[in-house]
Amino acid sequence: MLVSGRVASASGQRPELHMWNIVSINGNAYHLDVTFNMSQSTRIKRYDYFNLSDADIKKDHIITSKFPKCSIPNKDYYSANSLVVFNLKDLVYMS
Repeated sequence: MLVSGRVASASGQRPELHMWNIVSINGNAYHLDVTFNMSQSTRIKRYDYFNLSDADIKKDHIITSKFPKCSIPNKDYYSANSLVVFNLKDLVYMS
């Protein structure tokens, strides 16, 4: 489904109109914003806005429409694939 809202823009400017999706995976709802992923970089594939909870998406998105609750945390691409680093010991250097 489509979600309408606004996104944080450059510092000091008004938030801009924006739309993104809510998807259902195994009966659970998640925010998915492919537009933001595409705008972050053209050289590196990013998945920052895949399968986010309400708390995660609200960090830089303002929701202005009704939507299903997306309440399951840590199902984003990086957490689901164990790609989150919490300290230096978690890093694995590959040569």
